[in-house]
Amino acid sequence: MIEIIYIDDDLQITNLVREYLEMNGYRVTTIHSFQELDEIDISFFDLMLLDVMLPNINGINICKSIRDSVSYPIIFISALGLEEDIICGLESGGDDYITKPFSLKQLKVKIDSHLRRENRNNVSKKKIQSQNVALNKEKKQVVVNDTIVTFPKKEYLVIEKLISNIGNVISKDQLFETVWGYDSESNVSTVTEHIKKIRSKLSEYDSDFTYIQTKYGLGYIWEPKYEK
Repeated sequence: MIEIIYIDDDLQITNLVREYLEMNGYRVTTIHSFQELDEIDISFFDLMLLDVMLPNINGINICKSIRDSVSYPIIFISALGLEEDIICGLESGGDDYITKPFSLKQLKVKIDSHLRRENRNNVSKKKIQSQNVALNKEKKQVVVNDTIVTFPKKEYLVIEKLISNIGNVISKDQLFETVWGYDSESNVSTVTEHIKKIRSKLSEYDSDFTYIQTKYGLGYIWEPKYEK
C-alpha cells in the first residue's frame, strides 16, 4: 500500500484529505508540526504533502532540511499562490505546488502522476551495484565478486536499508524500527551485532573494500572504502 505523509497544522484540511485518499486506497499519516516530524522515520513513506505556513518552521525550510535524506516526491499545498511563492517552493526541492483551496480529485491526479513517475524511476533501483557488491531487491539476493552470498533475513534487510541509502547516515533507531520494529522483544543493541556479522561476511568475499562505516554518535553509512 502507498504510504503518504501529510504535514499541515490545519486539522480540518488534513482530516478531509486523509479520508479522501484512504477511500482511494492510500494510507495517510498526518502530522501538524516540525516537532512531530522529528519523531517519525520519514524514509518510510512514498510521497509527502507539505504545507508552507507551519508554526515555528515553515514548509520551505523543512523541505530544504530533508531533501537530501529522501528521494520521493514532495508536493507543497499552500494558500500562498503568487508566482514567487511557487518558484520558492520548487527551488527548495519540491516536486509540485498546489494552492488552497484545491480540488481533492486534482490532488489525487497529481499524486498518481508523481507516483507513476517515481515507479518508473525505481525500476532501475531494484538492482543496486556498489563496487563489488550487487543487491537484487526482487530476488532478495546479495552478490559479492560474482558469488551469491547468503545472509539471514535480518542481516539482508539491514544491508538493503543501508545500500538503498548510499552516502546517507542511518541511525541505529532507524535500522531497528525498519528491520525489527519497536514491538520486537529485541533491543537496539542487536543492530550492532548484526552489523559486525555483515562486515565479517562481506570481508570473506571482498577484502579490497569495507562497505559499512560507523559514524560515532550518529549511526551507520554504506560508503565503500578501498583498504589495499
